[in-house]
Amino acid sequence: AAVAAHAAAMRVNLLQGSMPPWHADAPHGTFANDTSLTPQETARLAAWADAGAPRGDGPDPLALNPPPPVVDWPLGPPDVIVSIPTQQIPSFNQASTIRYRYITNSSPFATNVWLRAVVVRPENRRVVHHALVFAGNQGDLSASGGGLGGFFAGYVPGVEQTFFPDGLGKQLKAGSLIVFQMHYTPTSTPQTDRTELGLYLSPTPPARELKTGAAYNLSFVIPPQSKSVPTSADKVFAKATTIYEMSPHMHFRGASMRFDAILPDHTVQTLLNVPNYDFAWQTMYRLAQPVTVPAGTTLRVSGTFDNSVWNPFNPDPARLVFFGEQTSDEMFIGYVNYAEN
Repeated sequence: AAVAAHAAAMRVNLLQGSMPPWHADAPHGTFANDTSLTPQETARLAAWADAGAPRGDGPDPLALNPPPPVVDWPLGPPDVIVSIPTQQIPSFNQASTIRYRYITNSSPFATNVWLRAVVVRPENRRVVHHALVFAGNQGDLSASGGGLGGFFAGYVPGVEQTFFPDGLGKQLKAGSLIVFQMHYTPTSTPQTDRTELGLYLSPTPPARELKTGAAYNLSFVIPPQSKSVPTSADKVFAKATTIYEMSPHMHFRGASMRFDAILPDHTVQTLLNVPNYDFAWQTMYRLAQPVTVPAGTTLRVSGTFDNSVWNPFNPDPARLVFFGEQTSDEMFIGYVNYAEN
């Protein structure tokens, strides 16, 4: 009965495509982590709602299959945990915005280690807008550009924490610095947070090293009251490369983002298209079949911003908007997980 009461709303959301939350415009099955329904599954559920949501035969499946307990670490307990000191987060009456905080730790290992997963776990998701973790020497940290050039691990709303694809791993070198970039947003009351990084050791070295890079644009300008403002960014692969995962990152005015591989012979292959970007669901889209591209391939990331009153998430349509750290500013970053061949 509890489910039947929501059948009409379920039908609307299914037919609109807003549930289940999946934003890639691609054939079902293109991505290994695709949560969308097939047209046949959608039609079956819509027909059930149209028929008055009749109860099926047999016992209540919800009673037989209670929801799993909420766990701190969805991949199981990490081998090693690196934590930041407890952070004091003021209320928005004390500070309307909070500058990024950078907290540095040292690698807990005396030797180089390979990892099969790295997971960022915010203690207080109410105030953690995002968290990025960088690892390496000072040169590596400078090259990361504060997340523009890539990162070691990260957390954003809607991200699914997973093990790396088979045969891949990330290396944490002895003596590395581990730097947390914490972006906090204040709430009505003071808060605390102690974000942690879970490290999952690989028993054997992987076949290849997984890298996280990005194509980004810092120079866009979004006029007030503008409906569709295009922008783009490129990343060139100097070596033959296999692409495994991609993730768009914009803020509340982000409307769409597309990833195209432009091969040296000018052939264009679309890898990912997100026509209706949602800041609350910043998915890392994992290709069901990784794509290998030759040296000299350009990854072109293109997209649009919506700064109009028709964007229900727009914090201020009257504002001229540039690249910036705060959610009221904008970003245009296309992250990619890849391995050089």
